[in-house]
Amino acid sequence: MHSSRLALGLVLCLVVRPLSAANAFTVLHSFDGADGDGSFATPVFDAAGNMYGTTELGGAGFGTVFKLAPDGTFSTLYAFQGGEDGTGPTGSLVVDGAGNIYGTTSGGGNLCTAINKSGCGTVYKIAPDGSETVLHAFTGGADGYAPTGGVVADGAGNLYGNTLFGGATACGEGCGTIYRIAPDGTETILHTFTGSADDGAYPLGTLLIDRKGNIYGTTSKGGSAQDYGTVFGLSKNGAEKILYVFQGGSDGEYPEAGLVRDRTGNLFGTTASGGSYQGGTAFKLAPDGTETILHSFSTLDSDMPLPGGGALVLDGHGNLFGTCVGTHSGSRGIVFELLPGGTEQVLHVFSKAKGHDPAGGLTARNGRLFGTTLQGGPSNMGVVYALHE
Repeated sequence: MHSSRLALGLVLCLVVRPLSAANAFTVLHSFDGADGDGSFATPVFDAAGNMYGTTELGGAGFGTVFKLAPDGTFSTLYAFQGGEDGTGPTGSLVVDGAGNIYGTTSGGGNLCTAINKSGCGTVYKIAPDGSETVLHAFTGGADGYAPTGGVVADGAGNLYGNTLFGGATACGEGCGTIYRIAPDGTETILHTFTGSADDGAYPLGTLLIDRKGNIYGTTSKGGSAQDYGTVFGLSKNGAEKILYVFQGGSDGEYPEAGLVRDRTGNLFGTTASGGSYQGGTAFKLAPDGTETILHSFSTLDSDMPLPGGGALVLDGHGNLFGTCVGTHSGSRGIVFELLPGGTEQVLHVFSKAKGHDPAGGLTARNGRLFGTTLQGGPSNMGVVYALHE
């Protein structure tokens, strides 16, 4: 269903507005293969200002977890070996107060080689000393496989995530699951997707969890006979409610990124295709289920746009920030801002020399936006960057 490397990009869009003025862009680190190659994950920070992220490849060839200190010191915390420890860490991380790091690998684990020769994926923990513990290795059965979206945590230390496939016999290879991993490693399946008209299929983006333990996310397909995807909610006990079913027209189609929520309960997200120009959309979903298209992205291509990656960033003024990957017309990707009325401002246009294909999401910290690219830089293996909002 999804190809390697460019499988987790963001909305594909054409640069149709001029670059806004004076947004200082800084490359913080360029990957060279030995320290990582190609990052899809949204960066995360600890209380001391250290940044953490993952690369899909590099290191020993199976991906890495890295740390970038405030002074610019870069270190590889763990290089995956491609066996029981996992392979292909594309999802976002969680860092706890003790400095432990939690994440997922889309392959490895070696418990389901009959389904996927590279393994069905893991949930892992990396201790401050760099040692890795596999908390759960997916079997490819009821527990699903290919946990691409990373994990989120609640206040009790439970981890929540999704698997792209598995869980049931629907969809041929299974339509995916939502799972919870307790601190002792016990896995509980909260929901198994069926792909039916009243359910979704193939959840890709990182989940969103609120203070009450409710979970929100998107499925890239399912929800109707047209199969254009859904926005869903789950109670902490796993009761599902479909909040919106995409119709595949101007409202967008294939929502493959995570969501962000404001204080009044509105959800914001993107679709990888559809909209007025078939280049994807940025949308708002009110608590009553009303969808508003904030912006329709443009593309010159007739091909299907690339799937979604990181969630949008929402600031205190109602502005949204995100990234778009390039098109066949030569664009290398952009960072954009959407004002509350939907007006788009392009904050940065990527180039090959300083990184391109910003396939992951953004993180805002101290008035700057941080992200990674899949390619570009001196070794064409991606960069870590910062940009003033």
